[in-house]
Amino acid sequence: MDTPTRFELPCGSLIEDGDAARPHIQEACDDWGLGSFHLPSELKVMTIVVRRGPCVWTPVEWSWAMAWRYANTGLSGGDIITVTEHGWYDFMAQHADHQPALVEP
Repeated sequence: MDTPTRFELPCGSLIEDGDAARPHIQEACDDWGLGSFHLPSELKVMTIVVRRGPCVWTPVEWSWAMAWRYANTGLSGGDIITVTEHGWYDFMAQHADHQPALVEP
């Protein structure tokens, strides 16, 4: 499969409403040309939310969860990883660590 290992959506990671991100998710998945439904064990898609603040789920992460839930992609977007200056957190897997972390340039 010839899919990108990293794709940045034009809406950025700090969304307030999943409805705004959903068309961008659908367009990116359509561009990948992966076809119909794929199990999470067959194909892994992760959304990385990079922002400042505590390394917990906020309304931003919930908006991404809703965007993926209602996007018509045939892919599971269940892995949403939050990265802040304090480290990273994977809500679904309940894994976290101090590194990698957001570093100001």
